[in-house]
Amino acid sequence: MFRLFKAELKKIFLKPSIFVVTGLIILMLAASIFIYTPSTKDEEYVEYPTTLATVADNYNYFNTSTVYMAKNSIDNLLVQAKDYLDYYATGKNGVEDLKSSWTSVKSLYDTTSQSDYLSLYNTWQRDQNETSKNDLVKKRNELETAIDNFMLKYNKYVSSETTAFLVTPDQSYQLYNNHLFTMKSFFTQAKSNIDDPDGYIIGNLRSSDLFNKVFEDIDGLLPFQPDLELVNSMYDYVFDAETRNAELLAKIIDFYDEKQSSTQVEDVQDFLALVTDYYLTANYAKRIVVDGVQISGLSKYTATNITKFKNFETANIYEMKERYARYTYLFDREDYQYNYADPYSVIQPSNTKLNGYDYSYFALRLCTFFITIYIVVLAAGTIAGEQSNGTLKLLAIRPYGRTKLLSAKILATITIGAILIFVSSVASLVVGGITYGLSSLPVLAVFNATNAFAISPLLLYLIAMLTMFLEVLFYAMLSIFISTVFKSNVAAVAISILLFFVSLVINIIAVNIPWLGLIPFVNVNLFKYFGASFLSNTNTSNFIQMILTPTVFAGSTIWSTLIIYVVTFAIVTVCTHLVFKKRDIK
Repeated sequence: MFRLFKAELKKIFLKPSIFVVTGLIILMLAASIFIYTPSTKDEEYVEYPTTLATVADNYNYFNTSTVYMAKNSIDNLLVQAKDYLDYYATGKNGVEDLKSSWTSVKSLYDTTSQSDYLSLYNTWQRDQNETSKNDLVKKRNELETAIDNFMLKYNKYVSSETTAFLVTPDQSYQLYNNHLFTMKSFFTQAKSNIDDPDGYIIGNLRSSDLFNKVFEDIDGLLPFQPDLELVNSMYDYVFDAETRNAELLAKIIDFYDEKQSSTQVEDVQDFLALVTDYYLTANYAKRIVVDGVQISGLSKYTATNITKFKNFETANIYEMKERYARYTYLFDREDYQYNYADPYSVIQPSNTKLNGYDYSYFALRLCTFFITIYIVVLAAGTIAGEQSNGTLKLLAIRPYGRTKLLSAKILATITIGAILIFVSSVASLVVGGITYGLSSLPVLAVFNATNAFAISPLLLYLIAMLTMFLEVLFYAMLSIFISTVFKSNVAAVAISILLFFVSLVINIIAVNIPWLGLIPFVNVNLFKYFGASFLSNTNTSNFIQMILTPTVFAGSTIWSTLIIYVVTFAIVTVCTHLVFKKRDIK
């Protein structure tokens, strides 16, 4: 077995293609320095207008302005968080709330008969009595106002952050645009009909039975009901944030009293650093509250159903959980994101400035892309290629079993992939260290959207390297299987390459199509479960990220991905040996 393995390795190293891919890796490392020009990552640091030259100017702006990230707007974040909890802490059901509101409207409608309107109308027409006319208008306006108020409540629920109930886009259109909008159109038409305004309204409302149809619409809504115990526990985050910000405000005032006339850039930056902590404390608390409540309320629905709800069409429950884990980690430790680097991404640096790890990760991802293509071609030709040129028959007549022969080829192919990944990672890290340096804050990673933790940048880089090897390993095994099925080397290579690129396309276009996440060859990237998938940068496109580091599919976890990966790998391996044993070698 070992002799066969050595022979297969030697055979690969004698092929010109190994020198071609080595040259390509060197070229990619060199080109990466020029290709990788990411924008500065988005920061939550508070910056006020540069015209505010003194500490006093900045303090007055913070204390009196109503703009975003000034004191009033920051404090309002906690007010919003508390109002958000207050609604759910009452145990209200958004659907029942709407039903109750609509009952009041219908009650007003039921107590007003069409004959009442007609009687007032006839009195007015006969006597030209202004009192009758005013009573007529008053009754009409009361009903119209009640419907308007209900529409405002409905619109508030479906458009605001407070998700009182879950509604699909179709239901929303039916409820608002069809039935309620039709009611409003009756009033509009009636007001323009000077001869019979109120008889027209009541007559049409009764004949169309719109009031009962709205009840049916409300029955089609799904209640949003987070766990009450969790909601009540969330108040602690609001109260803690208020306490911490009271202490920070005292520090801000003390700093202002001491250095209010200072124009030193360092003093202004120190003042803004305190304001940043004030802002981040409130912002983290609100995000924890909103995400925590929404995760709880959505927990009873599948990832597929969640994307059908209004305001959640592009939502990914994994992203919500990951964000929640990150902010609870920071808030519980009274810490801030600026003390940590982000997980590695191809679209932005992990720190505020580009460092060697960022370049190395990008370069390694790029090299891995080409290494995978090379390994796919190499693996696809292991059996089909050797049978095409006649060397497989010579191997088969030697005193080696087919299992050992195939295993040696598999191990040799995998070893080549591991060597190329290892050499590329070391080389890219050396080049990155020399070019940019390896200075970095500890990385705040989130494992599987549940556990946030600080990790050294080197260790995370090693994890990234391992996950890239697993990608290469998967495609290598899949391509070897295809090679055992086809006798034509061209067909085996073509199909293997096609499957590789199809997986890239699916990862780009099908993030919110959960069932596609069950396809094996889109479950090969494990590094996305360490917190980098949903990092965003408003200054750059995410297209490169979608190709090299795809986002987590809605409903996926690292455990589901690992199960699919391992089971598929095992099945492919077993099938490869079974097919090869029965293969007709001529």
